[in-house]
Amino acid sequence: MNRQNNDNEIKQKGFFLSSKKQPKRSWRGFLSELVFYLLLIVIVLFAYLYSSTQKRPSNFFGYSAMMVLTGSMQDEIPRGSLIITKKVDANEIKVGDNISFFVDEKNTVTHRVIAIMENFAETGSRGFQTQGVNNLHPDTEITYANSVVGRVIFHSLLLGRLFSFLKTDFLFIVGLLTISILSTITLWKLLTYRKCFDY
Repeated sequence: MNRQNNDNEIKQKGFFLSSKKQPKRSWRGFLSELVFYLLLIVIVLFAYLYSSTQKRPSNFFGYSAMMVLTGSMQDEIPRGSLIITKKVDANEIKVGDNISFFVDEKNTVTHRVIAIMENFAETGSRGFQTQGVNNLHPDTEITYANSVVGRVIFHSLLLGRLFSFLKTDFLFIVGLLTISILSTITLWKLLTYRKCFDY
């Protein structure tokens, strides 16, 4: 009889232990993972921007990112600024727009449109006369519509300087961020694991 009671007691305890609710995931766990993925996205974006300076500007859903390397647009877009362009139809470009365009296979220039030639050189497409706002004279070459990368929709000197800094020590910063993120996640998992034994 006593043995049966002991068996029942053990079963009840076993049932109690197995049915014990596990600690719910706290908001801090969710926040740590959210920060992790946000940082991961930032790293990917900066990697994308970094790679875009090493070759022809990459087109990402019609948007491109470039760095301004000269002072021909200094009063409007200072040297060292990060610019974002958007690919638009050539017929939407107007006089006064700042556009980025290819001057050869790899290099681009960002200048202001000062005149538009319809059906330029009988190509059936527009041609754009451009000029840097700090240059005394217009560009000698007319820009064909198919050479236009896009119209400038955003520029920032602050982000450009930040990007230049990141590019200089890119691998070091990525490594430091990776170590910091992994250390944070590991510490959080250890704390969570320890709390499970406190129940």
